[in-house]
Amino acid sequence: MPHLAPSVPPLNHPSIITQPKPPKTQNTKQTKNQTTPQKTKITSDVRFASLPLCAESQRALSEGLRYEFCTKVQAMSLPACLSGTDVVCKAKTGSGKTIAFLLPAIESIKANPSRPRNSVACLVISPTRELAAQIAAEAAKLVQFHRPALSVQCVVGGTNMKSEASKMAAHAPDILVATPGRLIDHLKNGGLAPALQAAGGLQTLVFDEADQLLDMGFR
Repeated sequence: MPHLAPSVPPLNHPSIITQPKPPKTQNTKQTKNQTTPQKTKITSDVRFASLPLCAESQRALSEGLRYEFCTKVQAMSLPACLSGTDVVCKAKTGSGKTIAFLLPAIESIKANPSRPRNSVACLVISPTRELAAQIAAEAAKLVQFHRPALSVQCVVGGTNMKSEASKMAAHAPDILVATPGRLIDHLKNGGLAPALQAAGGLQTLVFDEADQLLDMGFR
């Protein structure tokens, strides 16, 4: 399919800002240090309060995280995710993708109180320990006002696997964040398989930084 370039708007279009050129003088010299780059705005005009989120999630956003407006990627992806649609999202680091996939997962858990007990409802697979820890910390903030409490657990390489397995055996987390290698270890040797295979249990599956997961050979 040929690529059609978008038409160029006229100079009086509201999205175009024009500035008059400064008069040329022999004493005027423009250098890179004199030019201040403009920061790209990542927030949108969409308020979290306008989205169909439960009261506990709204409270976590407003009181816990003190967020009022969605970022652009959240404004575009949240309505689709909340409706149950599969989404592929590509955005820069720091644009708010984590909340964009965690909030719909939490809402899905909240809306299905009759799902099997001792089962994982949301599985997030992340390529590195650092990213996995950040996601788990963000998830803990988002579920802080949910009652009964929703549990979050992070399993990554370089930690005590027996301790992780014992914790999951006692009570499978509602939200599990894992790196690929440690997830496979728990599926093969840690007894995690029943918690993930329970019929009607797993509702949301997230591949965070999917390109990195593929580069690592995770299929």
